[in-house]
Amino acid sequence: MPVYSYLSLTEESEYITTDQEYAETLAQEQNIGPDSPKFAEAMNSFRERMKHYRQDRVYPTLPDWPIICFYNMNKRRGEQRNWYALPYDERRKLMKGTPRLAANLPAKSNSLSPARPGSTTGNGA
Repeated sequence: MPVYSYLSLTEESEYITTDQEYAETLAQEQNIGPDSPKFAEAMNSFRERMKHYRQDRVYPTLPDWPIICFYNMNKRRGEQRNWYALPYDERRKLMKGTPRLAANLPAKSNSLSPARPGSTTGNGA
């Protein structure tokens, strides 16, 4: 039986929410001021979630299944619909919806954003 290998790199997304953005969300959407104990608690919780998120992104734990399938996501869509032609802020806004979509996937799925050597990464490089 042939055996194949595939080198894939994982990276932290350039679209993740920053501390400042999360603080603005707390203030604007939840009306929690920066001087309140709820704000400090929410920020600590956010930072802890992001620490785990970053760890899982860079060092993913893959399931011990007999078969694992990877597919390469290519966001280039030709001259008229090129993801990288969109302004960064618009791409970032669109990417914020991705976790909500992934939450509806079957339990036996995992969503990673690998980049293979020589491929175009999220920053269009």
